[in-house]
Amino acid sequence: MYFFNKLKRRYSDLRWGYSQVGVIIGLSNFLLLAYNFTNAKELTSFPIFVSLTAVGFGLSLILIGHVFKKQQMSTDHDIGFEHSPVIAKAYRLILQQLPQTEETMQFVKYLKKIEARSF
Repeated sequence: MYFFNKLKRRYSDLRWGYSQVGVIIGLSNFLLLAYNFTNAKELTSFPIFVSLTAVGFGLSLILIGHVFKKQQMSTDHDIGFEHSPVIAKAYRLILQQLPQTEETMQFVKYLKKIEARSF
């Protein structure tokens, strides 16, 4: 079991590392292929092509990242929370110390489902 946990952590490190470097690798690959296999050589020099394309690529990624952050990220966090029974139990224990309102009881019921892993 210890080996499997270590392997999962190294795989997580690999994914985080690639997300940092993958953009540069992908952009470089795209620039070389696009410049060599299109007629861009006839239109402009490589440094100008790289500058213009990199700016366009960067702006596109910023726009996509902004939309992702606004639309999808909260869903991803909710799903991650629903797979964390220990954190759900901690929140439930804290909430049960508060006055028992309808809203509190509904949230405690939700946290109990997470603890039971019934999602």
